[in-house]
Amino acid sequence: AYTEFGRGNNSPLTLRVGRQELAYGDERIIGAANWGNVARTFDAAKLILRAGRWQWDFVSASVVVPQLRGISHHRQGNNLHMAYG
Repeated sequence: AYTEFGRGNNSPLTLRVGRQELAYGDERIIGAANWGNVARTFDAAKLILRAGRWQWDFVSASVVVPQLRGISHHRQGNNLHMAYG
């Protein structure tokens, strides 16, 4: 579950906060790894800036560690911070 502020793909500025899949570089850089038994998700804040045909993503995230029961949580200190354009 995540919350998104902005008007979707047409907005010049969008902020998405919460649990989400991240996919960059055709999932070669960062991806959900859907080929495995459990897809990888992230607790993340993602700021998307768009100008014409350009897009820049600024991401701060932590990988969620899947649990057999209950709600899964991220591991403290296992963080990812990046800018992608």
